[in-house]
Amino acid sequence: MKKYLFLSFIIILIIFIYSVTKIDKKSYLILGNDDNSKYIIEKKQALEKSNDLMNYNTSFLDENYRITDIINDIKFKKEIDNKTILNYIIKADYITLNIGYNDFKAILDDENLYENIDETIIDLDELFTLIRSYSKEEIQFLKIEIDPKINNYIESQIKKLCNKHNIEYIS
Repeated sequence: MKKYLFLSFIIILIIFIYSVTKIDKKSYLILGNDDNSKYIIEKKQALEKSNDLMNYNTSFLDENYRITDIINDIKFKKEIDNKTILNYIIKADYITLNIGYNDFKAILDDENLYENIDETIIDLDELFTLIRSYSKEEIQFLKIEIDPKINNYIESQIKKLCNKHNIEYIS
């Protein structure tokens, strides 16, 4: 009987220590071109206001970033501050993707516009697949606006991808 009582005490002690030391703060990772979108700023401010933000990472932002750049960063395990992009993705509680503008802007004047859009969508699908393979957390993709004549087509294709990968599409 003493053995069961002692074992119960140890289990309760472990649960108590875990609950006291558990960290509830969230990590927020931004990937892509820019972190100045209204959505990203508001999400960061909301997390800060509720004191839920552990860290806000913009290490993988570049105004010239393309979808394939992030794919390559993941495949080749690009390091920043002695941590790979995979480490940042795995540990992030929230990931916001603000990517694709440069890709679609580059093909805007191309004569095979819709074929090139479809190829870019394939790249985006590969990126979503890679990120989803490392993160089961909340991921958002921010709407891209390039040109009124193609915005609806791009948006419909990206929404399909977001649904496929359980990624929230933010308009």
